[in-house]
Amino acid sequence: VLNSDWYKKRLILKQEKDIAFYESQMEYLENFIADINNKTLVLEMNIKDRLNKVKTLYKNVKSKVYLENLEGTIGVDPLSKKKK
Repeated sequence: VLNSDWYKKRLILKQEKDIAFYESQMEYLENFIADINNKTLVLEMNIKDRLNKVKTLYKNVKSKVYLENLEGTIGVDPLSKKKK
């Protein structure tokens, strides 16, 4: 099973979904920081630190090591509903 093409596709799909998730989180936080009305909240909630953590997680999920670490998991069902 672990060497089958369909299983490898499930793991790649999981990685792609995780990449998309962190890209959306980075975009949200960057937009939040860029909004001058959020200046106080950015400081109070350490939003820049949160953005840096998300960037680190994003870098991790894009790595080959991350994909290798998914081996043994169920990955993502390619027939499941795709989030738009």
